[in-house]
Amino acid sequence: MIRKSGNRFSERSCSNKKIGDEHDSTQLNHALAALRAKFKTLLQFQEQDQRMGDFMTKIALASIVCAMVLMGSASAGDMVRVEPASSGRPYDYVVHVQNTFGIGYNPLVRQDRDRMALRALGGQCRAARIVGEDKITTEIWGITSSLPDYVVMVKCA
Repeated sequence: MIRKSGNRFSERSCSNKKIGDEHDSTQLNHALAALRAKFKTLLQFQEQDQRMGDFMTKIALASIVCAMVLMGSASAGDMVRVEPASSGRPYDYVVHVQNTFGIGYNPLVRQDRDRMALRALGGQCRAARIVGEDKITTEIWGITSSLPDYVVMVKCA
């Protein structure tokens, strides 16, 4: 039985308050679950961003290394290389002379190439003489145009 007091719906209001509290706690639980889900999603995005950043760093590093290697091979024509000839050849050294123009040097003039080859062999061969030369065409027709590489064969007396 319901007791009558000053407030005729006192028990009912109490039960309504319990229902309201349960409803509030349910909403709070739902809000917390939604926040947890958003936080989890943010953490996943952060991990993906970090992985993507690591990947991009690796790509950048690889491209820098490739560029350095390509620049090194592109400047190889600016250097003079001296290699010993294989046995049984009528010459002792093979000199790869540079194929770029410089002050006092024109790679298209044979005397300039010979002078550079003899200068490169200065300490290795006292009485060197030019035996021959070879021209290696590095141009790819229609794609690249470049001067040929020149190889001078030298015999030591």
